[in-house]
Amino acid sequence: MIFLAVLNVALLVFIWLGHNRLAQKPRQGGMRVLEERLQLNEEQKQRLNQLRDEHFKNMEGLRVASQAARKELHSLWAETNASDKVTELSQRIGTIHAAIEKANYNHFAQIRAICSPEQQKIFDGLIQDVLRQGERPGNPNGRRPRDKRGPEGLPPSRN
Repeated sequence: MIFLAVLNVALLVFIWLGHNRLAQKPRQGGMRVLEERLQLNEEQKQRLNQLRDEHFKNMEGLRVASQAARKELHSLWAETNASDKVTELSQRIGTIHAAIEKANYNHFAQIRAICSPEQQKIFDGLIQDVLRQGERPGNPNGRRPRDKRGPEGLPPSRN
């Protein structure tokens, strides 16, 4: 019994220390790759962080608006004569997603603008790599494969 209590305390300490270590870890991911690959100077790194923070604030607002519109849209299942509302919400979602795409484009254009001409060439290559990774394998045109439906119009069974 004492062994289990000690084990539980040890596990809690391990989890707590691990959580704190993760919270203190330096930035990972895309921004770090940009800093390293572009060999940004300190001024560029500061500007990059500033742009990132501004972008995340903007994106959070758009994400919240998108979720709210989608939630409202999907709450209309049981309503009769909801066609106009469905159209309105669908258009609102489309407008929000267009704003997200434009914000992403502007964000990357701003990052590119803080780069030297040599860094811009590297940046352009990195962006092309990211865009290529976003494409689905086996679909050079980026489209989803056609659904092969059965004779009754139902998706094939996954037996």
